[in-house]
Amino acid sequence: MADQLPDIAVQDHVVVELAPNGQPPVALRGRIGGLTDDALWLTLSDGGADPGLVSLTTGHPLRLMIQTPDRVWEAESTLVARRSRPGGQVLLLVKRPVAALPIQRRRAHRMTVPATVRLLSVTGRPDSPGEIGAVEAQVRNLSAGGVQIETNVSLNVGERAMLALALPPDVSVVAEAEVIRIEQPPGGPTSLRFVAFRFLGLTEQDENRIVHRLFEIQRQRRAV
Repeated sequence: MADQLPDIAVQDHVVVELAPNGQPPVALRGRIGGLTDDALWLTLSDGGADPGLVSLTTGHPLRLMIQTPDRVWEAESTLVARRSRPGGQVLLLVKRPVAALPIQRRRAHRMTVPATVRLLSVTGRPDSPGEIGAVEAQVRNLSAGGVQIETNVSLNVGERAMLALALPPDVSVVAEAEVIRIEQPPGGPTSLRFVAFRFLGLTEQDENRIVHRLFEIQRQRRAV
């Protein structure tokens, strides 16, 4: 059920999903560059490289995924105007949505995803980064706030590790994380652990890349 779209602000991140005439749907990332009571100016940093935008005309339907500080929202809109800027930027003037569907809490929502993690180092351990880096673990669930993995590596709550996350097809993130919970899977090998990490100091860019990819996966699953 749709809710009234809460206050949104300039610089909020947005993903514009569109289906250019006769072409497959595409998703373009950007930010809200300006807003009025009736419209939004969207600045798409990667829009200039997409030829599908050329065929868009006034009134073309768009789906917006707007990231406010604590939640991701999905809303329907239509194109009002399009302008190009030097450097490949594209400005879209779109109708301001009134209602939106809350998709997820920005950081708290966790999803089961086909991703892997490599343990690069553990703070305070005598192991060299090269030795730990040979260990690859399967991701059980992921959010912009943390990750849970399956591993045989012995870890303790409170320890910190450098993790290299690979989320297909194109998201790779290296970040420090702290162990916050360890579980023994029922009926599993005695050495196997489910280890939950909280990301520390994740950059805004990397957090947005994770959020965008998780949203795309969620959209794909809902469409099946």
